[in-house]
Amino acid sequence: SMPVKKDLDLYAKWRSDVMVDYTIKYAVKNGDGTLTYIADETKGKALAFTTKTFDAKTGTQLNEGYQSGYFPTTNSHSMTMDIDGNNEYTFVYVQKEKVPYTVRYLEQGTGKQLELPKNAETSDAIITETFVAIKGYAPDAYQKRLVLSANDEENVITFWYTKDDVHAPVQKVHWIQNIAGDGYTEYQSSTDLNGVIGDPYSETPLTIAGFVYNSDKSTASGTLTEAGLVLNLYYDRVEYPYEFRFLEQGTDKELESSVTGTARYQAQVTQAAKPILGYTLVSAANQAINIAIEDPAETANKNVRVFYYTENEVTINYQVVGPTGCGTVSPTSETLKVLTGNAQGSTATVSSDTYRFVGWYDNEACTGTALSTKATYVPQKGSNGIYAAATYYAKFEYNLTDLTITKTINRNESRLYGSQDFVFNVKSKDGNVDIDVVVNVPAGETTGSVTIKGLTVGETYTITENTGWSWRYELQRVAAPIGATGEVVYSEGSSSATYTPNGINNEIVFTNNWVQAKWLSFTDSVKNIFGKPNT
Repeated sequence: SMPVKKDLDLYAKWRSDVMVDYTIKYAVKNGDGTLTYIADETKGKALAFTTKTFDAKTGTQLNEGYQSGYFPTTNSHSMTMDIDGNNEYTFVYVQKEKVPYTVRYLEQGTGKQLELPKNAETSDAIITETFVAIKGYAPDAYQKRLVLSANDEENVITFWYTKDDVHAPVQKVHWIQNIAGDGYTEYQSSTDLNGVIGDPYSETPLTIAGFVYNSDKSTASGTLTEAGLVLNLYYDRVEYPYEFRFLEQGTDKELESSVTGTARYQAQVTQAAKPILGYTLVSAANQAINIAIEDPAETANKNVRVFYYTENEVTINYQVVGPTGCGTVSPTSETLKVLTGNAQGSTATVSSDTYRFVGWYDNEACTGTALSTKATYVPQKGSNGIYAAATYYAKFEYNLTDLTITKTINRNESRLYGSQDFVFNVKSKDGNVDIDVVVNVPAGETTGSVTIKGLTVGETYTITENTGWSWRYELQRVAAPIGATGEVVYSEGSSSATYTPNGINNEIVFTNNWVQAKWLSFTDSVKNIFGKPNT
């Protein structure tokens, strides 16, 4: 659209409309030449033929174990995107404890050194340096940042200065108090590199949630000199109250005194759960609770955390110990809260007169002194004031009774021989009783008896007459008289019978007949006519 009046060169500029993929990797080289990748790949798309510059990853961008002490061999790489692909680059890192770096202060255009360079070493992956004020010169930037490399020659920051007798930098920095300690961290800053020397400058304090401006520590105004002016404004964190409560779930009953205090805004305050006798923390995950301190102005329960507990429950069991069918306990168990519960206890009941209740014990063997000999036993709280899970045992045993052995004979030759003795052996089935007793039939009488005390109701005893002792009488029968409560078993012709006492009025009667042929009378006597017996 323009007239051509002389030779004219026209240049056609082209760009690609093709998007291509690129991949940036981060690795350390192993001794065998292989690579171990130490960060997530950086992937993306860019127009073919364009050039992109990538910075090496550092710090927390790298995997755990490589975030400190590893430096890339170059801190950045520029890559022109190839339309045919192969747009890939790998930053290789080497391990170093520290690397050196230099900060230079040079005159723009001449490269003249205006200030001695700063030389330092660091283990940090990234450094940020601030310009140095030089009289009569203005810097090209307030701060400069550099990703450090294992290649020392790349670790250089240069501030360029130009002559300026009229202007000097005015720096305004707002500092917020650290969460812990006395230090402050830069919150925000601004730099006017073209401040007019001799003019006054000031900065209005900010309103920052959770912070209060510290006017005593701050310098919020001043006059700019050739050396520059720095205005520092400081903000202290507000200390807010916090509270940890220990409550029963469902009732919000306070179980332990709250832990209270104050802490700086955004501080992390951690409290461990308190062990509370008789209670269990609702969630094991809440063994410790953290508070990130906030401004509670709008919400009353901010900075309040609650540990919830539930009261423990225990089961108390009651069991019968004794012969089968001896008795019962009711109830056989009860479940109750360890602090606020009320144990009802259990009542032991014998099934019949055959048995008797001995007492309550805390061990199945029922050894030691009984906890109680009363039929009803109510457990009590322990010395710590809570109920404990336990089993209590009601001991039953067979009742004790007497057994009378009666001997009846049809004739007593007491006129010749006086009273007659009959010997019996009494033996229990379990072997705990094995005794001999004598039944005496007085002279002139036909009946005698003996009573054995302390026998066990329900136990079976064998009563055997010693017929060798009472050989002048023959056993005719064995029976229990009317009114006896036990059970007698006797086989005709036997000298033994079994008897099982039950309750009271236990008696067994052995009936014998007098055998005339086994007795001597007056007609059986012979006078000694042979003189004195030999001596």
